[in-house]
Amino acid sequence: MAKPTSEQIGALDFCRTCAQSKQHKGPHGRTQNVRERARFQNALLHVDTCFRRYPDGSGRHMIMVCIDDYSRWATAERYASRKKEQFQVMLRRLEGRVHAYSRRCHEARTIPGMQHGRPPLCFRTDGEGSILSLENVDRLLAKREPVDLDRVTAGAHGHNGVVERAHRTIIQITRSLMTAVAWPIELWEFAWDHALWIYNRLPHPANNGASPYFVLHQKPPDWSRVRTFGCTCYAYVDHPHRVDKSKLNASGERRVYIGQPPSGSGWMVYNPKTKRVTRVYSCTFEETLVGLRGHPIGSPPEVAARGSRVGRSPTSVPHLQHPSTPTRPMRLTATRILTNRNAHRETGRTPTSAGAPSL
Repeated sequence: MAKPTSEQIGALDFCRTCAQSKQHKGPHGRTQNVRERARFQNALLHVDTCFRRYPDGSGRHMIMVCIDDYSRWATAERYASRKKEQFQVMLRRLEGRVHAYSRRCHEARTIPGMQHGRPPLCFRTDGEGSILSLENVDRLLAKREPVDLDRVTAGAHGHNGVVERAHRTIIQITRSLMTAVAWPIELWEFAWDHALWIYNRLPHPANNGASPYFVLHQKPPDWSRVRTFGCTCYAYVDHPHRVDKSKLNASGERRVYIGQPPSGSGWMVYNPKTKRVTRVYSCTFEETLVGLRGHPIGSPPEVAARGSRVGRSPTSVPHLQHPSTPTRPMRLTATRILTNRNAHRETGRTPTSAGAPSL
């Protein structure tokens, strides 16, 4: 039988079964790649929500990622539920953070009349129900600077690809930070915040190799105070907060470095004992030891789990003992001695051991 031609196929009647069973996602139009970029900060913000299986320390397991179309600057806010009240509180906080940060940028500092910054003017979303609710739309339009909503096709990730690709990159940075130091999954929020800080200061292809920080501030970011994530550090403690509240107590206590503060100088450190995060200024770093227990930076996680931590000598680990290192005699229990006696009963000898009396 000869292969049908395209004319014969086009002459066939419409087949409803084929339309229902062979439907698939079509390609995204290339016009998405050549669309006009925003001309100033906060003119267009790409937003998307992602879900984390493990909640953070405040019980929040949902994150809204917001990407500025002009500079590709990323902002994120965590919230606990999609309920209307909690979502509205999170969205107001996100709008305020974006507007407040614009006052610290180069444009607001140098151009007369721009000292108040730029509020967000438009959100691009792929069908988030909470942000498209009638109550939220009315609130956005009733603001002093009305906020528009640009809705793209739900499920078409390519139409909202700016925030989708940024979210993927932030996740990859977070995963790399956690894997390198065997960071526990329950404390993922600290690695996420540090990854977001790094993302905003890395070169971006959409900015011709310039970082989002450079686009907004017109100066390169300062990397001189950045340390290895999860490394051991010793923070200065005032004598009223020491163990005996004495000046003779150790002036430095062990902490774990978890990133840079949102603004200003200093470091953010985590106390594994109290499980609290503090901001310190006087700190000494030991970047060869990482993780909550301070295992060597190149050791696999399973070695760290067996107890390779600060203050433990190699001779205290059984598989690292030197052949000439004397070992303590094994203390035999009554069960072991009776077991050995039954094994040697045929020889007529009673097993004995140094340090264990004969029964």
